[in-house]
Amino acid sequence: MRILFDVTAHGFGHLAICAAVIKAIWHQFPNIQIMLGYDLKKKADLDHFFDGDEQMLLRHVEGPFDLGIPMHGAFGVDHQRTKQVYDEALGQMASHLDDERRRLTRLKPDLLVSSISPWSLAAGHSLSIPTVAFSSVEWSQQLQTMGLASQASELRSLYAHADFMVGTTPHACPTDITQMKTIPPIGRKSEANHHQIRSQLGVQKPLAVLVTFGGWEGSDPESWKLCKDAPIELFTPRMLRASGVSFLGGLAAMDAVVTKPGYGTYVEALIHGKPIISMPRHDWWEAQCLDAFAQAHQGLIKFEPRFLKEPHALADAINTTNPTPIKAEGDNVMANWLHGMILART
Repeated sequence: MRILFDVTAHGFGHLAICAAVIKAIWHQFPNIQIMLGYDLKKKADLDHFFDGDEQMLLRHVEGPFDLGIPMHGAFGVDHQRTKQVYDEALGQMASHLDDERRRLTRLKPDLLVSSISPWSLAAGHSLSIPTVAFSSVEWSQQLQTMGLASQASELRSLYAHADFMVGTTPHACPTDITQMKTIPPIGRKSEANHHQIRSQLGVQKPLAVLVTFGGWEGSDPESWKLCKDAPIELFTPRMLRASGVSFLGGLAAMDAVVTKPGYGTYVEALIHGKPIISMPRHDWWEAQCLDAFAQAHQGLIKFEPRFLKEPHALADAINTTNPTPIKAEGDNVMANWLHGMILART
């Protein structure tokens, strides 16, 4: 049996959750063959989630047509560009669906899991391939948030072709498009020696804080300059790499993380019981859901300008925030559910 995971190249979070499920499938059901539909020009991204032996098991194939959401850097959505690319794509919907059908016909999957291209889901359905939309967010709600109601409606009609939509907790997926299933969080847990990592990084001050605005390639926080008397040392993904420390290991060794609302960093911070200093992201649909989840686990600190001006303001906020660590079991739950879906159709 062959499962095709179609993954958007919009952000690393989609690849991260799919990689976790793929590994769980390999562990529990080694006879299932996995294809990963992901931008062939971005093969290097796979190195962050699969080692060399795992990549030998993985058939990396041409990815799906998917627009994601055009951005102005790490925080701002590009409204004008988003409207333009979706208007063009929806105007050529028949052509894009034909291309997707040809791609899927070549690949011949027994099951399609899309994170989260509506085009591949609709094309798969037309070929009678069982289809699952899988993510913490989908694009129609984001377009609706941006005031692009007609474009959002057309995307909803494409998503409606999925047999199921599976949302990873915390998710902002609509529950009224197709059959909905919610699974536990998906994220990685570091097994590294955190004291050793802090020593490797040369932490000198009482608190160490990671500032990241987009995973391991996050922008260096040039605007983040604390008072020189602040009892906090700031680190960025670039600084971690320069010291030979992985993003996950570095995050787990920190006392807190400053970030924008994004699924991967939020979940992995909470897995390790780290407070999240949340930067505002008002035009991102998923942000409210992620902040609410962090708040429910006593892990959310809303950014305040005084954190940059008053020496002890941020340290006091971190020291009085004690998140309840979460368990991330969604990868195994999803692997078992997909296996059951395959069995039910054979």
